[in-house]
Order: sequence, then structure tokens, then C-alpha cells
Amino acid sequence: MKSSILFLLLTFLYYSLSAQFTVNCYSVLDSNISNPDRGFTMYYLSGTSANTTLLKDYPANSAEKVINKLKESKYSLVAFIAILKDYKTVAISQGYLDTLARNLQTVRDSGLKCVLQFYYDIGGATTFEPGLTKILADISALKPVIRRYQDVIYTLKQGFIGPWGEEWTSTNLQFGGTYLNNGVPMISQANYADRKTILDSILNVFTDNKIICVRQPLLKLNMFGKCYADSITASTAYSLGGYYRVGYYNDGFLASSDDLGTWQWGMPLYNGCPSWVSGVSNTVSDGGYLLNVINTETKYTISGGETAAPSQSGFLPGCAGSMNRMRDTHFSFLSAEWYKPFIDNWKNNNCYSEIEKNLGYRFALDSSKYYQKMQKENQYNITLYLSNRGYASTTYRKNVSLVFRRLENNWMYFFPLTNVDTRKWYPGQQIIISYNVPTIFLYGGTYDIYLQIQDQSDSLKDNRHYNVRLATSGIWDDNLKMNKITKAPCTIYWKETPGVIPTDTVYNCLAPITGGIISAKSSKDSRPGLFQLVVSPNPGRNQVTLSLRELHSKNEYGIASIRFVRVLDSHGHILAYKSYSSSFTSSLDISDLSAGLYFVEVSDGKNKILKKLAVSR
Repeated sequence: MKSSILFLLLTFLYYSLSAQFTVNCYSVLDSNISNPDRGFTMYYLSGTSANTTLLKDYPANSAEKVINKLKESKYSLVAFIAILKDYKTVAISQGYLDTLARNLQTVRDSGLKCVLQFYYDIGGATTFEPGLTKILADISALKPVIRRYQDVIYTLKQGFIGPWGEEWTSTNLQFGGTYLNNGVPMISQANYADRKTILDSILNVFTDNKIICVRQPLLKLNMFGKCYADSITASTAYSLGGYYRVGYYNDGFLASSDDLGTWQWGMPLYNGCPSWVSGVSNTVSDGGYLLNVINTETKYTISGGETAAPSQSGFLPGCAGSMNRMRDTHFSFLSAEWYKPFIDNWKNNNCYSEIEKNLGYRFALDSSKYYQKMQKENQYNITLYLSNRGYASTTYRKNVSLVFRRLENNWMYFFPLTNVDTRKWYPGQQIIISYNVPTIFLYGGTYDIYLQIQDQSDSLKDNRHYNVRLATSGIWDDNLKMNKITKAPCTIYWKETPGVIPTDTVYNCLAPITGGIISAKSSKDSRPGLFQLVVSPNPGRNQVTLSLRELHSKNEYGIASIRFVRVLDSHGHILAYKSYSSSFTSSLDISDLSAGLYFVEVSDGKNKILKKLAVSR
């Protein structure tokens, strides 16, 4: 009898306690999502408007028309083609640069990004491009505008050489213009050195480690002196060296067995690389060698392009084969306009929408677990389980934060997840985010919890049009541009009165006021054993010291020790967080902060003090 009562009691306690712990399951959204840095593209031409032979059936040179069509279709990338036909022999005019800047500003104002490409002429021209010195001068002239708008340039195709800037053929012997018997252009090692000079010049235009795309993997291998064995891997990805900042665009996608020379046969592969065909030295005679290069590397860099008119009349690629190729080569972007018969074939066979939603990354929230009730002063774990159902990762790292929104007053508290790297959220993998919430920094009350994924650039991170939406039904808040995790609000309560939210409290608390500035809202505490906080030096440069000193007056605000430290900006965003085991002095690294005014919040677990901190550079 006693054992039965004990069993029932334990069962009751178990379910009573576990009731505070919530597990949520979510449904995957089946439609396309307009997320940044991915998807179908639409053309916009800037420069010599008459040079539109290939694009005559596409939208005219009105940025507004293209952008409106993009938004209607839920696309986020502009295929921005800047034509330099009028500047083969003369300097780029200021008017051209002003037009380029104005159009890129339109892209930014519209909450979009672009795949940028420069070329001088199209197929059939007598001269495709000028010489090396002129191209370098043009890149130098374009540099200020490109750098000013690098935040909205998803990638830049190397361009400049060959018809449509596709780099393969050339009318300039400096870049390789002699053809082999099989119709393949011969490019010497000296030619590759000149091409590498152009690529290095483009890489140096950017200050944000932008990835530049080249037309064929053979070009990349020969320019950098690499072989398949040197391909990017998980251990070498995201390094800052030039080789790791070069991706691929395939503008002959699916048009022939080797994608119109993308996996070109019979071309010399220098550097003494082993061939895939026995007995053939220094030559890529099997396109599979290059296909393996791009399949391996595009997991960690950018891949995309456009389809093209097929070399075999009447050929149309099937749905399964097309999607498998996109998945294998981790396509992030693809033209929605060229080659139209291929696009229409996908639509007629009902796979266009499947391609549309899976280009690039496609993150979904599958489940979450967190405590429905959390007691203040303790830490509680929240764990999110996500998956990537797309063809690629984000390529560029994004800022990820948990956001607590207090329903009583709509105040929001941001907890950056600095150890989370979205570039490593690879296709087909489960992603686990586990975070211990320091509830000491929150008011008692009821909260909704959100996952916010932002652009990492300083200019776009607070522009919510560039926030990432998860492919999960019913969680997107279109006003906040965040993903709501909680299906029902959770509660943070005070230790003294569990479950009851007091209207007044003796604890020191933070609260955003008008304009988003963080202000101390503390109660005066005359209890013994409390100390004032000193931050020195202030202003500081690389490191400051936090120390406690005796209160001069019982009316001063004080804390008993240094246990938790946060650094916040003027909008209340948490920039740094550290915890200590009850210290009276500690150092704080501020070397990563830009010059400006910040706030340092220090807590002993109950009381808090907020101090201004000026950072000088």
C-alpha cells in the first residue's frame, strides 16, 4: 500500500514538474520564400542599352520594372549586367559611374541583392575586350562605387574577358586566343597569369571577403596552380586566402554533356596534376575530374548560373536530372529567364516550384524544447532543432539571436548566439542550437521567444528586409521579420512569489526607453555589503577594468559582487556577455568594438548597475 502511494506521489511530481517543460513540433512550409542571397534571378542591364541581342525579350532597362517583377515572384536577386561597350578605348565616364551607383542604390532601397557582372561586348564582335592595362584601369575606376554598395552585391562574376564576360574565348592574345584543332581555345600559363592579375584586382575591391565567381573550374585551378587534391574542404573552408574566395557560375548549365565546355575536355591542366585518364599527361581528358572539383568545393562557396540553348537540337533536360545536378553542385542562384524553353519545360512538368524553393538554403524549424516557466536568477536551456532542405548553405555568415519579447510592454531583449555559424548549416543536416538563457537580465513577466537571423554587414543587419524566414508554417511575424518559436507565451517569475508578477520590486532592472536607449531603472538599496562599480579607463581602447569600491552614501546604487557582465549598444542589443564566480575586479576586452558610446551592465545575481562606456579608436 505504501509503495503504491509513493509511486503515485512520484508520478504526480514528475508530471507536475515536467509540465513546465514544453516540446513543440512544427510543420514545414511548402511554398517558396523570398529570402536574401538565394533563388531565381531576373536581368537588369545598365550601360549600353543597344547591346541587348541576347536579352531582347527580357524586361527593358527600367530598374523599377525588374524590381517590381522580382517582388511579385518572391525573388530576391537581381542579375545586374553592367555593359562597358562604349569604354573599350576611353576612360569610364562619371555619368556611367553615377548611373551604376543610382541603380545599386535602388537595389538596396528595395531590400534586394544582386549578382553583378561586367563585360565589354557580346558574341560576334570584332574585339571582345581591351588589354590588361585598360581593364585594370577600369576596375580601379569602378572600385569606389562597388565598394560603397558591396553590402548588396551577393557575388560578382569575374567577367571583363570574352563575349558576355564569360572568360573562355578571347580576341586578345594576352588572355589566350589561339584555338586547338578541337575548337577549344588554348590558354597558356602566361595567359593565366594575366587573368589572375585581373581576378586579384577584383578581389581587392572588396573589404568584406566577398566571393567572386569564375566560369569554369579549370580557370580557377590553373590561375591558382591547384589540383583536385587541393579542393576546398570543411577544414580549409572560410579561410581568407584568394583561392577560397572564388566560386563558380555555370552559364551553360544542362546545354550539353559538358555544359558547353564547363567540364571542357582536352584542355591543358598545368601544375603537374594527375589526369583521370591513364596514359594522358597534363591534360583533363575526362570532364569528371572538373565535375568532382565543383561538386566538392561548392558545398563551401557560391555556385549558380543560367541554362543555355542546347548544342543538340530539341534537347530538353528532365526534372529529376536537373534537380540532381543542382543539388550536387549546390546551386544558390539560377536565371528565371534564360534559356526559356528549359524553364517552360520545368513548369510544364511541375518541378519549377520545387527548384524555386530549394535554390540556396532553406532552413526549417522542426522542433523546440524550452521551459514554459522560468524562475528568475537561474539559467534555463532552450534547444532548437532545425534542418536545411535546400541545395546550399548561406555562404556568408549571418547574425543569429534569440529574442525575448515581453508582452506586458513589448520590450525586446536580444541574446546573440555568437558561436552559431550559418555557413556550416549544410544541406541535409540537422542543426541544433542550444542556449542557456540568463534570466537575471529579464524582467518578470510573460514572453514570446523569437529566432532572428540577420545580415552580418553593419549597414544591413538592422534592416529587417534582409532577415531570414524559416520554411516553417505559422511562425513568421511579418511585422518584426522574426521567427516566433513559442506557441504559447512562457513566464519568468520572481523567486519570492513564484507564478506572481509583482508590480514593484527591490531589484535593479533594465528597460528600453524612447528611442531604444537602455537606461538604468534601479531601486535605491541601503543594505550593507554593497559596492559601487568603477570602469577604468573610460574612455577605453582595447581593455577596461571593472572594480568594486565602497559606497560613499547609503543612497547610492550598489552590488555585492561581479557575477554577470553585459555590453550593450544604444539600441539595447547585447554585444558581449560574460559570467564570473563572484569577483570584486575583472577585465573586459573591448578591442572588437567600434568607436562610440556603449553601456556596461554588471549584476551580482540580484542587483544591477549600469555604467556608460566610451570607446575611442
